[in-house]
Amino acid sequence: MVRRKVRDMERMVGREAFLAEIRRRGFTAVENAGQVIVFCNAEPVRLVTARPQTFKESL
Repeated sequence: MVRRKVRDMERMVGREAFLAEIRRRGFTAVENAGQVIVFCNAEPVRLVTARPQTFKESL
């Protein structure tokens, strides 16, 4: 697992290049609160807990 600030990732290599490499390797990335977390394997990622989503947020 690797964690990076979004602005650092965009500054160093660019968002599209970074995400293309994630896809090429078969990894999964999630973004939250200005951070990108990369799971360095091809296994599915499952949220164990999350806050309830409102109807407006689901649209």
